[in-house]
Amino acid sequence: NSRWCNFCALCFYLLSNSILKNMFKASQVFVRVRPKGKVGGHSEDGPAVEKKLDGWTDREVLLRDSHKVTSYNFPRCVFGSQATQEEVYERMLPDVVDSFTTCYNVLFFAYGQTGTGKTHTMFGPEPCLSSPTPHEDWGMFPRVCHAVLQNMADRATTTTSILTASAVEFYCGEVVDLLTSTHDPCQVDDQEHAPIGHTAVRLTHHTQLAPFLKSVTTNRTTRGTCMNVKGSDHSGSSRSHCALILTLYQLDRGSGEYTQTTFNLVDLAGAERPSATGEQRISPLDAWVELVYCKKQLSISAQAALINWELYEVGNQVIRATEAAKQKKTFTPPKQCCTPAAQYLSGCLNGKYHLSMIVCLTQAPQFGWETWFSLQYGTDLSKLKTRVEQRKPKNLKKTIKKLTEEAAKQQVDLSATQPTSKYHLKRVVNLRHLKQTAEWLKLLQQESTQSTIATTTTSSSSTTAPSTEGE
Repeated sequence: NSRWCNFCALCFYLLSNSILKNMFKASQVFVRVRPKGKVGGHSEDGPAVEKKLDGWTDREVLLRDSHKVTSYNFPRCVFGSQATQEEVYERMLPDVVDSFTTCYNVLFFAYGQTGTGKTHTMFGPEPCLSSPTPHEDWGMFPRVCHAVLQNMADRATTTTSILTASAVEFYCGEVVDLLTSTHDPCQVDDQEHAPIGHTAVRLTHHTQLAPFLKSVTTNRTTRGTCMNVKGSDHSGSSRSHCALILTLYQLDRGSGEYTQTTFNLVDLAGAERPSATGEQRISPLDAWVELVYCKKQLSISAQAALINWELYEVGNQVIRATEAAKQKKTFTPPKQCCTPAAQYLSGCLNGKYHLSMIVCLTQAPQFGWETWFSLQYGTDLSKLKTRVEQRKPKNLKKTIKKLTEEAAKQQVDLSATQPTSKYHLKRVVNLRHLKQTAEWLKLLQQESTQSTIATTTTSSSSTTAPSTEGE
């Protein structure tokens, strides 16, 4: 009896710890160090400053100054300058992809100074993006898509799935659709804190990635700087935050319930020091004034000021979310006095997303302070632990009916709204979002019915007649 009691106590202890680990998830933060540069903004012969990257191991980054060597041991893994795209993916994202396909939302984003390899990590070199077959230089986004499509194929006998891809750009306090050449405006939803109203294209095979990524790289706002020179095979410095959004609809054909999850891969614009880019430093206030009067024809100085301010604001929200989690309080993302990018990223810190981040660093001696700030940023996010929520299944038929009714009501409201009204754009975007979501769910329902009929027909045709042997 005593042995049995001890065994039960051990099982209860292990089960309790397993539940707690699943309830509270620490943010996963990784580090990648770019190779040394011979020329350009990240050349290795630049003048040294007070702080210096002093080396790294698989789990640690060392930063030296005149007083001491500081060890940063927050990374789950540190990728050296020789790491391949495949190695980076295999160490970071397979478990995250599994979370995505088992009904969890995901946010994975890249942070770092301009020119440290964020876009290279997320997309891959531009020439490889046109490859119709899997390429060794593919970045994280095409690899995630490929893995999700394989997962869908493996579960096709019981689950009907649809995977869509979208891309939005956060630039100059606005959010726009990167899959339209006219940069159609989108918005960040007040409740879910997610972009809505953007175009979504269906992905069924990896060959569809090339035209999708071509549209994204063509329409994204970039500009050559002395830190990130524009060339024939490189668009230069990213001047905007780019969110690549995968949406997965999964319908269990047995229960008739579906789940909808999103995998957000965000390539943040690079933090930069104006003096390093050869530009004049201006205040965020002056940058906002320039934005009001010059709209999108901003100077590089104004772009840098707005980018740095947004990144700083997101960092503050990470600290707020961490403090809320420690005190077992609910973190409320800001809705006012912040840009759409800050609202969107802050909305992912409240426990509805698995959080992962890669910090990209340079070895250039002239950027030791930027390296220090990037490591501080990674340290702050690594402290955030949230109670991650699994998406609950919903009844497909009821949801389609509800969305259709909401769209009809939104259409009436829009018809009564003047184009000059401040509510006009919001209602246009909301209506577009409702209609598009309803259409994808109707398609999911239709394909599920077809799969059920096909399975029934196959089962009937495979039934053999009773044997007549011996009659």
